[in-house]
Amino acid sequence: MRKCIIFDLDGTLVKLPIRYDIVQKKLKELFKTESNFSPLISSIIERSNGNSSMINNAFELICAEELIASESLEEIEGATQLIEHLLAKNCTISLVTIFIYYYKRRESRSFNPNQKNQRIIRF
Repeated sequence: MRKCIIFDLDGTLVKLPIRYDIVQKKLKELFKTESNFSPLISSIIERSNGNSSMINNAFELICAEELIASESLEEIEGATQLIEHLLAKNCTISLVTIFIYYYKRRESRSFNPNQKNQRIIRF
């Protein structure tokens, strides 16, 4: 039997230095409020009042900050060795993360969901 190990990306395999103070500032401007967005995702959805355009705009600005942060991400100590060990044991490695979903969607011209090891599953 083959095993699949599922990881989140940020905080599990890498440290993504997202500037949350800037995210909060931009969200406050977008939603025209002084209140903080915490927890982040559920606050955005709640305050959008069903406005999908507002939700999309909020996620666009978060993802823009994530892309900036990706330029200086750091591997969590031991992550590479752990993945190499799991692969040597014939385990499948999967990532579950909002960041990758957005990135692959934006870069769809180079993303082929039918190619092995390049699949996005939406829940």
